[in-house]
Amino acid sequence: MSQSFEQYFAQQPEEEESPEKIKEEKALKLVEEIKKIEERMKKEGETPEGYQRMTELLRQIQEMYEEKREFVSERAKEIYQSLKNTPLWDKETQQWNGYMNREGKLMVSDRYSRDQLLGVLAEAVVGDFEEAKKIYQSLKKTPLWDEERQQWNWMMAVEGEAMFSADRYSRDQLLGVLAKAVDEKGEEFVEFLTKGNK
Repeated sequence: MSQSFEQYFAQQPEEEESPEKIKEEKALKLVEEIKKIEERMKKEGETPEGYQRMTELLRQIQEMYEEKREFVSERAKEIYQSLKNTPLWDKETQQWNGYMNREGKLMVSDRYSRDQLLGVLAEAVVGDFEEAKKIYQSLKKTPLWDEERQQWNWMMAVEGEAMFSADRYSRDQLLGVLAKAVDEKGEEFVEFLTKGNK
């Protein structure tokens, strides 16, 4: 015989409270404490200790509701830094080479817009916003960038002017939009990408 609706729910364990609900309850307790201090000071007189305690409680509430910047992954940082120690990264020009083989030998030193723009995004995601902006601005001084049309060319040779392709791919243009957002908004933009617009 099947259980009744009431019997079924009577046997279910109570759901755990969400982190947001717990945070709200803690904040309400702190607010209650602030109210008690205010009421006490109205009756007994104001004291420096009372104001100090209220300030501390307000600070605790503020910290609870501040966005924590936890989007930077330490493991991502490590991987990114290890990539910059391979032939893929040209330290002198601050640009990414085309590719290396499995043994770590550089095979192609051509520079592709997609790789450079992804590099700007990776630099920002690991938390170095100023470096990301600097790299982005330096890329705009290379043949990869068409200033007149405000578009990204497909690739250039390591020598820069010697050889480049003015073909335009959607992926490069769209990555360029994201890299531009990093250049203009930096940390705010990466937080938006990694946490969502709350």
